[in-house]
Amino acid sequence: MALVFDNSPDSVVAIGICKLGGLKYEISSGSDLSLTLEAGDEIKGSAVINFLVKEVPSVLGSDEKEQEEAQAWMDKKTNIGELNKHLTLRVYIADGLEPTIADLRVFSQMRDQIIKQKAPQRNQFVNVTRWFNHLQSLFAPHLSAVAIKLAYTAPKKPEKKKQEKKPNSQNQRRAPAQKVTGFARLCLQVGKIVSIEVHPTVESLYVEKIDLGEDQPRTVVSKLAEKIPIGEMKDRLVVVASNLLPATLQGVESAGLVFCASIGDSVEVLSPPEGSKIGEQIQVQGLNIQPDKEPITRKVFSKALKGLKTNDDCVACYKDVPLSTSKGNVTVASLKGAEIK
Repeated sequence: MALVFDNSPDSVVAIGICKLGGLKYEISSGSDLSLTLEAGDEIKGSAVINFLVKEVPSVLGSDEKEQEEAQAWMDKKTNIGELNKHLTLRVYIADGLEPTIADLRVFSQMRDQIIKQKAPQRNQFVNVTRWFNHLQSLFAPHLSAVAIKLAYTAPKKPEKKKQEKKPNSQNQRRAPAQKVTGFARLCLQVGKIVSIEVHPTVESLYVEKIDLGEDQPRTVVSKLAEKIPIGEMKDRLVVVASNLLPATLQGVESAGLVFCASIGDSVEVLSPPEGSKIGEQIQVQGLNIQPDKEPITRKVFSKALKGLKTNDDCVACYKDVPLSTSKGNVTVASLKGAEIK
């Protein structure tokens, strides 16, 4: 059994389906797309895709919702800007845990354009760049990899206008603005877990959809599946770090972190008080919290957590001052003097 591919978009899709489905075809390049079956029959052109989809039906989507979304993207003509916006909080086009035929088709259509891009364009459409780079390994070694390296380019600072001195001014010196550091750089928000499931391949991980009052729920991966029953996590309010740099964990991009307190093997999720508004920012009395607008790296984030722990009343505190919402203090169920992270 052999798959021969050419330079057509259909060939890219065919290779992707074979890899996703674990099909044992010998794959090689040639002048035309064709598939030779075990009985010796040969299939050519777009009929190859139709045959492979029947072999690997999961590539259409894992459920009805994914299938409808994948088909919609198969039917439409898209552009890189629209795709970049769509992938803002998604790993794949149909928002599942595995690529679908829509990812393969759009990948095949975008590949030449992305190959020709310079670094500024890849930075401009960073969600597409991340998605494209994530899918590239699926086609190795049959398609040459595109070297992807993102670099942050700081915006130019506007030129300062010289201010004319006002007559009769008292020349009073202004105190320098205080630099925001540490915990005050973090954005902690009230979120609600609207769906949750165990990671399909790593049983210790939960994959959660968390409503933060944004256009779409965020996908967050938490290593809590062996610590807290899934029934206790469903539909509960949580405290989420929402300006943490997204990270791919076991194939799923996590766009945040659920805060927990722990002592040894005992772990409890931080709970905002009942009635707290979804998306509300967590406050600490006396602390001028000004979250970074750019996502914070894991290294900076870890340092900023120093001083977070629960007190003897099971209230979450930063340097002994309670974390709170407009409805009261953030708490845990029973852990006292526990580290929070």
